[in-house]
Order: sequence, then C-alpha cells, then structure tokens
Amino acid sequence: MCGRFAITLPNDAMAQLFAAAPANDLPSVPNYNVCPATRIHVVASDGGQRQLTAMRWGFVPHWYQRETAGPLLINARAETLAQKPAFAEACRSRRCLIPAAGFYEWTKDAAGSRLPWYVQHRDCEPIAFAGIWQSWGPEALKTCAIVTTSANQTLKPIHHRMPLILPSQDWDLWLGEAGKGAARLMQPGAEGALIAHRVAPVVNSNRAAGPELIEPFFDGTANTRSVSQTGQTGSEGADRENSETEYPEPDSPVAARPATNGATKRKDIAACPDQAPGQDLDLAPDQSPGKAPDQTKRQGRLF
Repeated sequence: MCGRFAITLPNDAMAQLFAAAPANDLPSVPNYNVCPATRIHVVASDGGQRQLTAMRWGFVPHWYQRETAGPLLINARAETLAQKPAFAEACRSRRCLIPAAGFYEWTKDAAGSRLPWYVQHRDCEPIAFAGIWQSWGPEALKTCAIVTTSANQTLKPIHHRMPLILPSQDWDLWLGEAGKGAARLMQPGAEGALIAHRVAPVVNSNRAAGPELIEPFFDGTANTRSVSQTGQTGSEGADRENSETEYPEPDSPVAARPATNGATKRKDIAACPDQAPGQDLDLAPDQSPGKAPDQTKRQGRLF
C-alpha cells in the first residue's frame, strides 16, 4: 500500500528528471508527510508532451455526486485495475507517474503500538509510483490514485502490498508514449531495490512535518530483531476501505541496526543526505456507493 509519502526534490529538478513542463501552481517542496486528499505532484503525458502538474490524491469516480460520496480511493490494485468500474477507463488512457523520495508503512508490536517505517530506494534515488488520474465534476477537478501490487519478498515482512514503482526505462510505456503493453509492468518491484528503517512515532500524526520524520529511530530493542522474527505485519485491516494500515522493523529487507539505550534518533546513520526524490486506504469496491456507474464491468484487456 501507500498511504503517506515524502517528496524532497525541488520542482525544477523534478521537471528536469521527468523531462516535463512544470505547471505554475505546484505544491511546495520539500514535504516529508504527504497525506491523502492533498494536492500532490503528478507527471502526465498529452500527445507525447509531459506535464508536471498538481492533482488531488484521492481518485473520484465520475458517478460521485460530491467528492466525499464514497471511499477515498488513494490506491488502486493492479490485479483488478482493468475491471473496476472506477478505474477501468483511466487505466487505459489516463496513466501517470507520482514522484516521491520514499513512503511510510506501519507494523504493530506485541502491545499493539503502531511502529512506523520509512521505505526508500537503496541508492536514495527518486521513486516514481505508477498512478492513474481523471477529471471530475463541472470544474474538472483532477484526481489520482497510486497503483499497488502484492509485496515482493523484500517488503512482505512489512506489508502484504506495495506501491507499483517504475524504473525510468518504463516511464514512457506507462505514460502511453511507447504504444501498448503497459499491463506487463504491473508486477512487484525488483527484490532488494528498496530498503526500510524505523522512524519516530511522531510521523503517526498527519500533522507532523520536517526532515526528522525520515531519520532512523531506535528504541533499544525493536530494531535489533529480524522483521520475520517479530511475527507482526502491517496487514491487519489492510483490506478494509478507508482504513489506516500498520507496519515493520529493520533487519532482513530492512537492514539490522545496532541497538542503543533508550529511544533515540541516530544522527550518525542519516537517511540519504540531500536525497531527492505512506493511514493506508484500500481499493475501490466493485461498484461505488450511490449512483451506479453507467458502464458495465469490463474484462481485463491489455492496455
């Protein structure tokens, strides 16, 4: 899943990275706690011309009478993307990229406390989530969702889902600039490409801000055990609509860290200096509440 993430790359550098023309009203960066229902950076292509623009994170199906008429659709499952009435058309013709530096996930400890983790590229390079978008309502509000897949073995100890992350060589295919065949990209990411470390519980609040949110955090014991040994995962409630998921502790995919006495932040193990470039909600129901879609459910076709 992806329910919150961080973005640190300046707008001009982001536009250069994606070879996209930047809009004038882009969200402020850096932002270490990007939350659902806010405006986020999105790269879309129109006739082969890429645009870096802002969209509301939370896909609004066309039959919603108001933005809040149904679940807040921040994620869309790759496995059913082409069949869900909410997403079927967008997955064929309105795909996008969503830049990030990394994203947050949560596990629970034996006492039920939420343990936040920060996941990023192993070499601290920016991440590009695969997304879909559409305009909604009389004012053509642009909204988007992040596509997710089952987790690979690296991230499975943290959560059973993960965002679909695309390497740069696949951006043109996902954006529709290189013809058809984007469906083949919807696979879990490469093993070992991502790493994760525990971060301070302050990030559990949507109002938290600042670069300290992504700094490694040590509580003396939890970070010295392998994730697979904890017996805790972030999958509880992950299949419920509008639910916030929980997440792990570093060791296997998340590299083991030496313990310290007490809960402290390690200054000597910084999370990628000057790195550039997520309440976890689940997917759309087969049919949204309220007015039924005027199209029937389509069977999966390659797009």
